Amino acid sequence: MEKNITLKEVTITPTRRERIEKKIDKLEKFFDNIISVNVLLEKDNTRYIAEIRTHLGHKTITAKKQAYNLSAAIDNVYKKIKREISEYKTRIRKK
Repeated sequence: MEKNITLKEVTITPTRRERIEKKIDKLEKFFDNIISVNVLLEKDNTRYIAEIRTHLGHKTITAKKQAYNLSAAIDNVYKKIKREISEYKTRIRKK
């Protein structure tokens, strides 16, 4: 699985980068065929925006969340993308 973390107007520590990469790796538990994951972290005035885009071959799932601190934005977007991938996997199984 290819991983890409893009930062705009944000700096992160190596520890935080490692934490993000661990969260990305956990996504494979929910769906084995993830080809790539792109994470975008940016600051817009007073808010942080976190976006995760997963490429599942023929399907792309995107989640985006905003928060007043970076950790909350990352945690919230991770929860959302995890839920979206699980729902997609359920829909595939029902077919």
